[in-house]
Amino acid sequence: MLLSMFALLTIQFAMFRLMPGDPSASIVSGSLTREVQQQLRESWGLDKPLYVQYLNYVANICKLDFGVSFFKRVPVIEIIGYRFWNTIIFMFIAMVWANIFGVVLGIISVARRNKGGDTALLLLGSVARATPLFITGIMIIIVFSFWLDWFPSGGMHTIGFYSETLIGKFLNLDFLQHVILPIFVSSIFYFTIPFFVMRTAMLEYIGEDYIALAKAKGQSNVNILIKHVARNALNPVVTSTAMAIGFAISGQVIVETVFRWPGMGKELVYSTLRRDYPVIQGAFFMLGIIVIFMNYIADLLYVYLDPRIRYTGHD
Repeated sequence: MLLSMFALLTIQFAMFRLMPGDPSASIVSGSLTREVQQQLRESWGLDKPLYVQYLNYVANICKLDFGVSFFKRVPVIEIIGYRFWNTIIFMFIAMVWANIFGVVLGIISVARRNKGGDTALLLLGSVARATPLFITGIMIIIVFSFWLDWFPSGGMHTIGFYSETLIGKFLNLDFLQHVILPIFVSSIFYFTIPFFVMRTAMLEYIGEDYIALAKAKGQSNVNILIKHVARNALNPVVTSTAMAIGFAISGQVIVETVFRWPGMGKELVYSTLRRDYPVIQGAFFMLGIIVIFMNYIADLLYVYLDPRIRYTGHD
């Protein structure tokens, strides 16, 4: 995990310096005199060799110092710190629901394989996966916000809402009303990953010899399906879920933009348009850490799901 973080830092540092254009153009205007431009570059450390900039960059990241926003002129950590939790809470709830529905529907699909229920679920999964997130989001807003007027069309709170604590910002009815539609749209799209993976894995395990032995012992079909087949099929689901976090982050940009959710995705869009490189780098790093951490958690879950796996130094 630490090596992955180091690679993320290095790639991110190189990526923004290989992009066309001069990153310093956002803060150093060409209308200024050369002396003033040089002074600004020196104050930002942009006049130093790349390896010195890299070492300073790594040292600052280790202290969670992402620099100062070119556009807002405030520390980046203040900008992304607020939006980071907005995205984490939203993404966590959406992914939990998506995986619960995906796993449950995958089991139902296998239990009803080659029947009408299985066909209907496969059709639902295919349509949900093929429909772009922004199309689903717009349709949901039209139906539930404009036609039925059940939920707000966007935002995270009603205008004028205020909470002094982080917990109070999320644990209230106003937040729940605003978050239901974005979570619903994300869950519709991302439930398809655990659904298809679970269904495919279970169909493979059903043909194994130990399943035939369990049937010969007189175990019920439900017990075999849940205890033997479904549990073994959860390993690839955990793997796919950890990998899906990366795709969810890119999809989060779309969902947050459609629903005007004040999260990291929306801030990334605006910062990219403004060429606010410190904010973009800070946001990319924080989102990359989420992906790395989720893959680490997935590795640890393997031990619980499959007792045959052990992390030891012995053969």
